[in-house]
Amino acid sequence: MKKLLIVFGTRPEAIKMAPIIIKLRDTQPIETRICVTGQHKDMLYPVLSLFGIEAHYDLSVMKKEQSLSYVTGAVLDGVSNVLEEYAPDLVLVHGDTTSAFAGCLASFYKSIPVAHIEAGLRSGDIFSPFPEEFNRRAISLMSSFHFAPTEESRTNLISEGINDSSIFVTGNTVIDTLLLTSQMRSELILPSSPFVLMTVHRREHSDADISAIFRAVRRFCIDYPSLCVIYPVHKNPRLLRLSSQILQDLPNVALTPPLSLVDFHHALRNCHFVLTDSGGVQEEAAYLGRPVLVVRNTTERSEGERVGALKVIGNDEQRIYQAMSALITEKGNYKKVLHSCLAFGDGHASQRIIDILQKI
Repeated sequence: MKKLLIVFGTRPEAIKMAPIIIKLRDTQPIETRICVTGQHKDMLYPVLSLFGIEAHYDLSVMKKEQSLSYVTGAVLDGVSNVLEEYAPDLVLVHGDTTSAFAGCLASFYKSIPVAHIEAGLRSGDIFSPFPEEFNRRAISLMSSFHFAPTEESRTNLISEGINDSSIFVTGNTVIDTLLLTSQMRSELILPSSPFVLMTVHRREHSDADISAIFRAVRRFCIDYPSLCVIYPVHKNPRLLRLSSQILQDLPNVALTPPLSLVDFHHALRNCHFVLTDSGGVQEEAAYLGRPVLVVRNTTERSEGERVGALKVIGNDEQRIYQAMSALITEKGNYKKVLHSCLAFGDGHASQRIIDILQKI
């Protein structure tokens, strides 16, 4: 029996790891243990509960106003202890979080091979997104196996000197999860009028960037009062403060607490378009055929931009306002993206990864 340790600590990681963990329950000959770091503990556990996932180890590193250096050190130390106790044959990490980076580093220090899910995504700017772009590059250097979601991701890895025989193109597991939640009932009551779904949370945004995004949304809501904007506000104090100052008085803006995964996917399936800086949301919306405006200067999901499923518009107020308005006033611009995009996955990534794990 081979021993596998899965390490993750944020809500996005849990969302994308869930379909793999579910399938691993009945997979032989692999014994699986789950280590959650608690990097986003209050947002992590609702996702685990939704899919009936229980952690064998909980590092509980989260604390108020935690810094990157604190999280990195705490996860590195905590995962090292788990590796000593469990002694896995392979460690599985996902994406580009601090939990993934520190978990991979702990494994590297102990010469335990790592398999990296969602490998090879690159924005080309080490500071965008921050610190994720650095994390994903560093994880690739330390990993033995690379589960790339797309051919472009595979090409990125090869260009960095990663051996092609260690790279496997699988698709992205976020689409697998999207199909799982489509079978679950949402209690969220949506507006009867068309609405925009917004997610803004990136660390690299300055207060000025966030304010510019919110001002653009404010102008849009004033000029198009028949449309609504739903914004589940991240618990970051900056976002809470600025969204309240700039958007709260508008009758067609709903500032809500973070939505459950089922409710968020329900809103995503029914929205008019999406305004986001999230990577996972770009993939989910593209699969569902929802137009996506990306309020960042770069994207590591350029496949979606090439096929017209998403558009990178930066964080300039006027450009954001114009891009949002164009999806309302230019009907042809809206209709051309209303089709499902399979660039990021087809719903079978988890099974492909399981099959590869059994072989390696």
